[in-house]
Amino acid sequence: MAVLKSRFVVCAFLAVYIGCGLCENTFYVLNAPTFVKFDSTAGPIQANQVQDILALSLGLSPSKDIEWGGLLTGNIFKRPKSSVIFNIESQEGSRVKLKNIASFPIANDRVGFVETNYLMTSISVAYPTQSPILLDTTIDGKLFSLGSEYPNIFGSLPDSLDAVLPALLHGQSSILYKHDAPSLNISKPAHLQFFSELQMLEEVLVSLFKNKVLVDDSVPDSMTFALFGLRAIQEQDGLNSIEAKEASTILESFLIEIGNGFMELYDNSVIVTAVTTQRIPHFQHRSGRSILQNTQDPLTPDDLNVAERDEDFPAFFNIILWMSIILILFIYAVAYGMWYMDPGDTIIYRMTSQRIKMD
Repeated sequence: MAVLKSRFVVCAFLAVYIGCGLCENTFYVLNAPTFVKFDSTAGPIQANQVQDILALSLGLSPSKDIEWGGLLTGNIFKRPKSSVIFNIESQEGSRVKLKNIASFPIANDRVGFVETNYLMTSISVAYPTQSPILLDTTIDGKLFSLGSEYPNIFGSLPDSLDAVLPALLHGQSSILYKHDAPSLNISKPAHLQFFSELQMLEEVLVSLFKNKVLVDDSVPDSMTFALFGLRAIQEQDGLNSIEAKEASTILESFLIEIGNGFMELYDNSVIVTAVTTQRIPHFQHRSGRSILQNTQDPLTPDDLNVAERDEDFPAFFNIILWMSIILILFIYAVAYGMWYMDPGDTIIYRMTSQRIKMD
């Protein structure tokens, strides 16, 4: 009986271990400021909690209570300037490994596209008089659909396969010159989609560096990028093909470079994450839209459980806090001195004793 029980325990352990090992849906923290800490032993995270975790890291309220404890309490006086997330989709059975500072399996077996609508809307509502950079790229007819408050900057970026091709072939920042890809050929639609998505990321980063004044403010930004080119190559050429393996290597290397680029852009004050998911059959990806577009029933801070903020709030908070601390220390020092004061050292005692003697 004891032998059977021990075998059952071993089998259960192996089942859990193998199940976790084969779990391909993963939440990666690629880059983060020193004042944002993650607990690598926190365990799996729900896919629908990813944007709430990012909202918390930016100092915003989540849409609901979160039981996951992977995000540790950090410096309340410092918050990241931006959140950048990559939605990477691959074919079922593939494994995408990214260099990271923390990684967590996603509990959901069938994740699909990780939404960030709440995160972007929370930023826009919390800073109604400001213009944060809210960039969301998805696949919907054309290759990319951009929604931003800065059409003069991002509106000039290519938004289709044909439009991105000149920058990919002849642009100064073309990724074809930076990565060796002998097995990939941009004349194939899947290969072109893969490189076009990476080139779009490069163009966005270059545009932001040219307009760095937009990121040097007190308003957090949010950017979401959809990367489905790897899955397209795996479906076209095969999961274990040379082309698929080469594309996966290029993607891993490129995300390291682009992550470091965003860290430099935001002066090491940005949290860069990635969510790797496997393709869900018959899954419909959502359409891209401007997160700040007008709607018939606009959301309010009460709807989102987000407080309206003033850009001067940190200054007033620090002034009140440190004035209160100084006042408390001053009162304590005076009280301490009076408590242990020798009566002979006080002018009141000396004047009173002299008057008694004269009387």
